[in-house]
Amino acid sequence: MFKKDALMMDAQSQIDDLEEFAKALEQARLRGFSDDAFDLLESYGKIATQTAIGLFESGHQQDQKYDDAELEIRLWKLAETIFGFRTCEKSTPPPIYKFSSNAVVQENYMSSNTSARENWLLLTWLQQGLEIPNEPEDIRVVKWMYTKNQLRQSELNSRFNAAAPARPSALGFSANASVSPNDIVKHMDPDAPLRENKKIAQEDEEFDNTFFRYIFELLLGNHVEKAQKMCERTGNLSLKLAIRGTNEYIDPEIDGHALDVNIIGKEASGIDNKTLWRRMCYQMSQAAGIGPYERAVYGLLCGDLQSVLPLCDSWEKQFIAYMLHIVYSEAEIPLLENGRISSNEQRLEVPVSGVTSPRKVLDVLAHSRDNSVRQQSENLLRNLIGAIINDTVGLISQELSNELKNVMLGIVDSNELVERPEVLRVCTHLILFLHQIDYNNNDETANVDVESMAIIIRAYIQMLCMKSKEHLVPVYMSYLPDELAVETYSFLLANITDHNQRKNHLELGRKYNINMDDCVRAAVDRVFSETSDAYDMNRGSGVLEIELAEDVSATDLRLYRTAEWFVDASLWEDAVHSSVHVYRRFLLNGRVESSRQYGNRVAASLVLKKYDGQKAAWSVGRTGLQGTISDTERVELMEYDVLVNCLNAIQAWKDHYLPVVANGPVTAKEVSKEWQTGGLELIESAYDQIMSASMTWMTAAASNASEEEQAMMTSLRTIYVPYLLLCLVQVLTEGQLVHKRFLKSGVELANTVASDDSKLYTLFEASGNLALLVSKITDAFVDGIEDGEEGIYDAK
Repeated sequence: MFKKDALMMDAQSQIDDLEEFAKALEQARLRGFSDDAFDLLESYGKIATQTAIGLFESGHQQDQKYDDAELEIRLWKLAETIFGFRTCEKSTPPPIYKFSSNAVVQENYMSSNTSARENWLLLTWLQQGLEIPNEPEDIRVVKWMYTKNQLRQSELNSRFNAAAPARPSALGFSANASVSPNDIVKHMDPDAPLRENKKIAQEDEEFDNTFFRYIFELLLGNHVEKAQKMCERTGNLSLKLAIRGTNEYIDPEIDGHALDVNIIGKEASGIDNKTLWRRMCYQMSQAAGIGPYERAVYGLLCGDLQSVLPLCDSWEKQFIAYMLHIVYSEAEIPLLENGRISSNEQRLEVPVSGVTSPRKVLDVLAHSRDNSVRQQSENLLRNLIGAIINDTVGLISQELSNELKNVMLGIVDSNELVERPEVLRVCTHLILFLHQIDYNNNDETANVDVESMAIIIRAYIQMLCMKSKEHLVPVYMSYLPDELAVETYSFLLANITDHNQRKNHLELGRKYNINMDDCVRAAVDRVFSETSDAYDMNRGSGVLEIELAEDVSATDLRLYRTAEWFVDASLWEDAVHSSVHVYRRFLLNGRVESSRQYGNRVAASLVLKKYDGQKAAWSVGRTGLQGTISDTERVELMEYDVLVNCLNAIQAWKDHYLPVVANGPVTAKEVSKEWQTGGLELIESAYDQIMSASMTWMTAAASNASEEEQAMMTSLRTIYVPYLLLCLVQVLTEGQLVHKRFLKSGVELANTVASDDSKLYTLFEASGNLALLVSKITDAFVDGIEDGEEGIYDAK
């Protein structure tokens, strides 16, 4: 738990955990984890610390988020400690001689039994996580000050045989204020109340309760030195001596080398017979007539559970109590095996319990009778802590991934892991760390399988996307197997339309060796598949049923923006293929404006030029290059480019003409010469392009195409040549504001269409637009004869 003074350090009030964790992982990955991989866990712990500091400074220290942040800090420290020990090279057990101290015997045992060492590390971690308790406000430097004063007053009263109430003492207390003279102890040594079965003054008893509670909390957190100093300040010297017994006897000159102790300037220290001391402490914890906290202090010193557990009000504190018992009990195993405990000592009672391992402790706490402790055990972060302790991260990963899979499949609506993104974040980064260090202890419950890791990573990526953190995705995607990375990334890429975001994903993905080419292809394929129902690709034979649309639907926009991925990714061959298919979809379904906009964004000439350059570069030194663009496909794409140019020419005239007539009809005299000059260029451009296209559009592409493709191209020519010519008649009719001669050009289109050389009339008949053409040409003729009998033929 945080020390409050540490929480007051400078920090941002809010920290983005998702950003910071991704940054730490990215930096470590880009370095190739050249530094100690465990530095990454330390970085995670620092981020969690900053989060907790921010919550504390913003007044949220009573919130569950703050408690979870503290818990997360301890989790990362535990992972660093436990996995660091499990993966390190183990030390050689020190040899044992007759003259070796018990400390060497115990070190030999822990060096040979990794579980015993882990238990000691676990206890240390638990104790370091407790907050240092606040010192009592009223510290008395004289032990049992009120009792001593009452004894003095009682002695004076007896001496002077005073019948009246005792006069006030120099300290201002009445001699009979709390305990009657017959019930108060006669001596001031610490054992007097037990030996005499008497009481101390009530005021002293109240202070003792406060004092022993403080000492209990200090010892629970292993603050032994603080506890000893407090005993010395308050005159509790016998308790100070008892607490000193926690130190095992070590003679640096004899044991220094075996225990890696610096012997320079060091003297022998510690208690010579700690096993006897432990039994003494246990007897004290069982004594009647002492307060619960004094009893629990001795219980902590000997590892007793009966006296300690009732005073532990949290999961962590009860865990410490159990681990003290386990560690103290294990410490005596090698001493018994090596004959270091006398038969007389063995006859003395010591605490016993059936809870002999951390795994059993976790199970007991999960089923605790204390509702608070039981609820704390259900916290998912504590579940992860338990998995680290039990070395079952693999098992819990399987369980969590199964739950996530059920959510993804819609079997359940949600679960706690989905609802608590901070837990998903911790779980994801813990698993990635274990994957990075290639953690493997030959136990399937410990090792995280690829499938479980992938499901959890995918859930985390989905969560990032939901929080608009798509830019953090690549580093996590790089941990997925190739096929799964492609599938997963395609979901994300399919919904990204911003060019800069795409560029960023491509750069990061390639930096992490993700197959971004296949990811892009999968994304485009996904959108083509999802939008397929919106386009009828068999309508070519029924051209009369096709309605031409000059709007751009959301589906059209999504389709062509997704196809642009190939341009962004410089996949030029794919860009050619996709462009052809986009045009086919749009044009066979009358999506005129969508085709024009797409053509302006992805120029066919540029795509083909880039493809040719890329192909040339690839073919250097190679033969038999596969997957090249066919001549038919190349010509077809250029034909679409011709159509787009015609549509642009029509649109350019509209943009020029419509603003002039926005408020009603105008005459040629009402427009400026500059406007007419500009209009002249636009009309002539439209006329030249459309007339040229109407004669040959799609004929060259169809000549070498398959039978099915020829039918499709014929349908497109049937639909769009009449459309272009009808638009041209409209442009020429409106162009009379520029010059009357354009009316003549419009009327003369009838001759071009009716010509047996061009046979354009067959296209109008097939498309059902012949009557419309006649109507528009008639309107142009009528407009032309309004100014003279000779009509439009007067125009020069």
